Parts: sequence; C-alpha cells; structure tokens
Amino acid sequence: MPPFDDDPQDERVDAQRSSQYISKKDWKLFVLLIGLTAGLLTPIYFHLRENAYEAICRRQLMGLYQGMSLYAEANDGRFPPTYIEGDNQTPVIENGAAVSWTLPIEGLIKEDLDFNCPGAREGEGVWVVSSTKKAKKRLLTYGMYVPMSTEAVSGLDQPDKVALLAETTNMGAGGSYDPVPFKLSSGETVPYDGFVVGFNTGGRMPEKNTQDVTRLAFETGSPPKWTEETQGRHRKKVNIITASGRVRFMTAEQARYRRDDIINPLWAVPRAWMYRR
Repeated sequence: MPPFDDDPQDERVDAQRSSQYISKKDWKLFVLLIGLTAGLLTPIYFHLRENAYEAICRRQLMGLYQGMSLYAEANDGRFPPTYIEGDNQTPVIENGAAVSWTLPIEGLIKEDLDFNCPGAREGEGVWVVSSTKKAKKRLLTYGMYVPMSTEAVSGLDQPDKVALLAETTNMGAGGSYDPVPFKLSSGETVPYDGFVVGFNTGGRMPEKNTQDVTRLAFETGSPPKWTEETQGRHRKKVNIITASGRVRFMTAEQARYRRDDIINPLWAVPRAWMYRR
C-alpha cells in the first residue's frame, strides 16, 4: 500500500488559516470603507449642521423682533433702551449680568426662545439679566444697533435697510472688532458689551470720523478687515434683522460702515439723531 501522504487534519488547519486570513482582509476592507464613507459624509454633515444653525438663528432673531415690536406698540412706537446706564454711561450690572434691551421684552416672547445662536462659540456670548430664568441671567449673542435705542421705526427713512439687531460677540471674542469697551469713571473696563452694536469712536451716535461699527460676529481682527473673505459666525456671513423686521445676512464687506465717504444705509441713524449733532 502506498504511503499515505495527505493528512486530513493538516488540510483542515490550512483551510482554517485561509478562512482566518480572508476574514482579516475583509475586516480591513470594511474598516477602510467605513473610513472612506465617513470622510465623504463628514463635509455633508457639517454643511447640513451649519444650515440648521443658520435657520435656528434666523428664527431666534424673528422671535426677538416680535418682542421688540410688542414693546414698541405699548411705548409710543419706540424700541426699548439698549441698556440701563450706570457710571460713565456703562451698563448697570446685576448678578454678573448686564441690564440690557432683552429684559423688557422677555415677558412678550415665547419662554423657550433661546437668545444664544447655536453657531456661536464658547466665550462669544454676553450674560444679560433675565426675569424669567431661575439663574436670573441668560446668554445673549445678539446686539442692538445703538442709535435705535428708544427710537421709533417712523424716524427712519428706510427702515427696511437699517439694522436693528445683529449677531455679535462679547469683548472681542472670536477675533471681532471691539476697540472701545465700556469703562467706568475709574478707568476699569466693564466686561459686558456684546449686547450692543456700537462705533469705533464710541458713544451712542456716529461722529464725522467714525469708520467702523463694532462687535459684529466677524473675525475682522484689529485693525479690522472688512472683506468678502472674512469669516463670520455662519461661514462668511452673519444674520441681522432690520428695523422693519426683515431678516437677512451680510458679509463683512457688506457690513462696512462707510465706503468712499458714503455711509452704508445699513447703519443709517434716525432723523432725531441728526438734530442732536
């Protein structure tokens, strides 16, 4: 009888090894496919998330405007004050928060309305006094255009073009332009200013030498770069709502205060301000 050269056990072992080898290859391929799929889907995910953030932000602005409008209806057509003034025209601070324009409208809007844009980064918001929150304060990432303080829509020539509220950051967070923070008469800086859109010359109205608005949620740096490529809270733009209630977005280039000595209609002032100069 010829010698028995083939060992069935060895064949089973070889087959098992081959099966294991194929499984490992399949696993590596599976992991590779997962990685490729994730790589392809990640940009889509971030794009969809940003679109959602922007839509939520716009709804929040509309909700805030509704409160402003209801307040105006009960106050001779005038919007609320930008903030309550304390020492040296600085905001009154209570419980680590500023008394701002949001306080008188809180009771006029939906309780679940968030004042903080989901696209805002940590540190960009400002704490403002709240009458509805248990903590007595809430985070805000929107600022009121300072010349509109206690003013009426009827005082504007083009209310559909003039900003009322815009996305802002506090104390220059995120690289925003904030050259003139509030200061007490002692010279101490008040670390709360993100609730108001102001001017690089300070004060409640622009001057002849005013060049820029401040605290908008753009990474303009200092000196500011107002270009189409400047990053904003929503990619290269931020949301605003006009004095007439129109929600729109603007790029940093569109947000410039003046160009060739022509003042941007977005930052026009009520006629009443003109007589105060």
